[in-house]
Amino acid sequence: MALAGSACAAPAVSLSKTSYEPGENITVNFSGGPGNTKDWIGIYSPGITPSGNPVSLLWFYTNGTKTASGSFPSGSVTFNNPTLGAGTYGVYFLANDAYGILAGPVTLTIANSTPSTWRTSSIRLRHAVAGTAYSAKISAFATPATVRSFTKVEGPSWLNVSAAGVISGTPGITDAGIQTARIRLAGAAGVPTADIPLTFEVFPAGQEHISRLKVMSYNVWKEWSQVKDGFQKGVNSILQADADIVGLQESSATQAQALADELGWYRATSGTGSTQVVSRYPIVENFNAGIGVGARIRVATSPERDMVMLNCHLDYLYYGPYAARVAGATPQSVLAEEARSARDTQMAAVLQAMTSRLAAADQLPVVLTGDFNVPSHLDWTAATASSHGGVGPVAWPVSTRIHAAGLLDSFRIAHPDPASDPANSWSSIHKGTEAQDRIDFIYYKGKALRVLDSEMFATAVETKVGAWGTDVTPVLNNTWPSDHFSMVTTYALASADTDGNGVSDAWEQRWFQSLGSIPQGDANNDGLSNRTSMLLGLPPVGASGHAVEFSPSATSAVPDLSFHVSDLALGNGLRLQRSENLTQWTTVWSFDEDPLLKSPTLSVIERLFPARWKLHLRNLPAPTNGVSSFYRLSHF
Repeated sequence: MALAGSACAAPAVSLSKTSYEPGENITVNFSGGPGNTKDWIGIYSPGITPSGNPVSLLWFYTNGTKTASGSFPSGSVTFNNPTLGAGTYGVYFLANDAYGILAGPVTLTIANSTPSTWRTSSIRLRHAVAGTAYSAKISAFATPATVRSFTKVEGPSWLNVSAAGVISGTPGITDAGIQTARIRLAGAAGVPTADIPLTFEVFPAGQEHISRLKVMSYNVWKEWSQVKDGFQKGVNSILQADADIVGLQESSATQAQALADELGWYRATSGTGSTQVVSRYPIVENFNAGIGVGARIRVATSPERDMVMLNCHLDYLYYGPYAARVAGATPQSVLAEEARSARDTQMAAVLQAMTSRLAAADQLPVVLTGDFNVPSHLDWTAATASSHGGVGPVAWPVSTRIHAAGLLDSFRIAHPDPASDPANSWSSIHKGTEAQDRIDFIYYKGKALRVLDSEMFATAVETKVGAWGTDVTPVLNNTWPSDHFSMVTTYALASADTDGNGVSDAWEQRWFQSLGSIPQGDANNDGLSNRTSMLLGLPPVGASGHAVEFSPSATSAVPDLSFHVSDLALGNGLRLQRSENLTQWTTVWSFDEDPLLKSPTLSVIERLFPARWKLHLRNLPAPTNGVSSFYRLSHF
């Protein structure tokens, strides 16, 4: 006897069409299923892998209802009048009321009839290197729309812009410096176009120096699933923050990869769970340290400048600040509750695994980000006890352990007074009786890093609710897609100095084509040493430079003053000083105190080259002795 038959087809899921209008009924087809009564179809935000947290946006059992019955190995379900906003979603065929994926995801697109607009007023991209092929993605800087395209209106001839928003080309040596372009965003016929300036730096080969780095710690609240269109709102928030590297908590590998793809960035592949790292700069090593997800990030290739990023999310149970609200609470009772959590044990394991990297932080700087779910001993002081149930000071073990390992709290470096700058990152939405505390941090170690600024960041938080545990449905339409505020720190990143002569490798390669220059030498005999020329951004060879220049003023009898400065001068005490007797000098402006060049003393700021400016001061005070004033630049 011979039996004939066909092999069982593999489970499959598909859509009746790939794109739907907002509110249009969505039909999902499925086949090859096991026929369990509770097999189901789920629609998820982009980048979400079904797990139960977050939940699906829409779902039905295979019988087309939310009440299971019958066996349907194949068929279709229809979602009538869906409330999905414009964008893309993932559709899954799932098994037996659980999260085993039978098929999917397939991409569902909800058309966007609203014209695309630019999200920011300008675009800043990662630097390029002359002679090396360059590519970057700018489409994320525009809101999604069914019809949109990008073109270059102005810019260097080598720079190409595709209709999809991808930049490509190879700059030449004559393109070195600050490159600018103007990009046009176009929508459907009849929709006005909009232009935006684009800026990035081009370095000659061997002369890369990225002087500033912006790091963000961001709890994305169940993969940005708790607000409408959360993924796109999250993308927008990172662009608004202008971050370079982001530590994500409550994320996933799928979501973080979708984010990296959207931005044209890189993801640390060591992140397999809810803790993730994404970076504008290439990741050259992935690692784990306890529960922490780490990446070695190559900010510049030649001279090589790497940094280590580590991100973690500590245990949320037995939250210490709640214990401070109990009648009769003391620092000891609060710490006893804190000791019930796994946080200190987790951090001890993280730091133990990072021992060798922390020991080498002066050569390879380290940044540690995370949602630590515990405050800092720097915040719970005697002076702030009234904000914490009358309890304080409290030596929170996680922060004291981190500080003992040599890491510094970047926000407290920039804002040392917790009374005037509490920066309560928990919570952006939970108010009322909810304890408010700074539990999201950016720590760092290494002499190559210097804090320029640190802030608590969020886009608009239109609606807030009560204490944690209350219904969060009212915040569904918030612009900010998290229940935490994020933290953002801007660092100055020192240039590589492999020969240890106190002169930047990139600067030496630019002017001397080799390392080993003599810092106190004066190749062009202009009275400025090589090192001083470097700090001021003046050429050490060829035409002589002038530390301070004067020019006639259009509004005053006192001449205007100008001088050059380089980011390489940060930390070297560069300051402009004034005297009327050449004996007593008063500081007019200090670079170390004004690294972001925000002082009203500066009248005009000209950006001449990457990390180099010409600064102008006008309306200088007339000399009180009626004779003369003297100005000088000095440094360590």
